[in-house]
Amino acid sequence: MSNDICVSAVDMPLTLAGQRVLEHLSTHVPLGARVLDAGCGSVAHYWALGYAHRVRSVMGIDLDPAAVQACQATLTRLDPWWLATNYSDTLTWLQHQHGWPGELLQVANRCAEALAQVMLPVQQHDFTRPLEGLGCFDAVIALESLECVDTREQLLQVCTNLTHVLAPSGVLLAIVTPYQHHTPMVQRFIDNAVEGRLNPDASVIRQVLHSLPLHHIQVQEVTTGIDNYPVSLMIHAQREPDAHG
Repeated sequence: MSNDICVSAVDMPLTLAGQRVLEHLSTHVPLGARVLDAGCGSVAHYWALGYAHRVRSVMGIDLDPAAVQACQATLTRLDPWWLATNYSDTLTWLQHQHGWPGELLQVANRCAEALAQVMLPVQQHDFTRPLEGLGCFDAVIALESLECVDTREQLLQVCTNLTHVLAPSGVLLAIVTPYQHHTPMVQRFIDNAVEGRLNPDASVIRQVLHSLPLHHIQVQEVTTGIDNYPVSLMIHAQREPDAHG
């Protein structure tokens, strides 16, 4: 499923699945990291809410020019009022998790300032192609984007490209939510390139990651409560400290 399917720019209750993604990122994104959000859709700003205050920079990339334009437009209006209006439930949850003091608008102001300091312009880029021109990153995140591939070879190529831009000991953090049944809705997602034909499971993900210069590979299955997408794969891997190229 595409990153965009998982969040909407309206005031909606934060789901348990959303909480787990935010926890996954806030736990594993290193302090002071340069972050690449690969396949960010139009919502790179949303998932950065939970970790922007602790990193150096966040660059989002996506293949879809409409998503890039939408995300960039959102970044231009990220004032505290907008955040408090659109993401009040998420901000309240983050406040509880991090122990941030103050009223909702103060929390929104904290997040708006953090995002303004670290969010770089979103770029259109195909992560099935080499990414070295983007720079080197301490953390690469891929939320609901790795499954937008059609073959195992394509998945390996994407994961190789993401690994190549990781600094030694950098972390790869990903969420993959495979579908259970190939329904007409899933086919519409595939037709619109927000879902792929491969539909990788935990075994495929592990095999691909173990073929790369990565270690401390973890692929944890967690329930989502989402119809036809009952399990998410929470992925954490670290580039080997002496890996090059």
